[in-house]
Amino acid sequence: MIFVGLQIQQSAEETSLNTKSVRLEAYQELLTQIAALNIVLVENPELVELENRITEDREEITQQDKDRYLPYLRTVWRHGSLAYYQFNNGLIDEKTLNVALVPTLALLRSKTVKELWRTGGRPLFDSEFVEYIENRLSE
Repeated sequence: MIFVGLQIQQSAEETSLNTKSVRLEAYQELLTQIAALNIVLVENPELVELENRITEDREEITQQDKDRYLPYLRTVWRHGSLAYYQFNNGLIDEKTLNVALVPTLALLRSKTVKELWRTGGRPLFDSEFVEYIENRLSE
């Protein structure tokens, strides 16, 4: 009986360590994505300038500008979608989710980016994620 008790305890400890490992990997994946998004901006000053013009809702924004910026936006939104998925599956906590969603929510404060979200973002994402983001924007 003692042997069985020790095996159950050892199994519980291994499960706890595995859970911690999976959560750490999920968190590391989010950090890696944030770094990759930042590297894209650091290595592309013209993208930074374009982002500034778009997020400031300047009048001189062309359809070509929007088309050039949309792939980057989708990458940011996919980062947010991954964080939301990880949160819903218990891999990250709400604080980590909120930090991971900062780029998505900040960019969606722009009228132009909201337009791109409606036409080139929202249709690509899970309806739960879309509803969550839109509720967060209305807070």
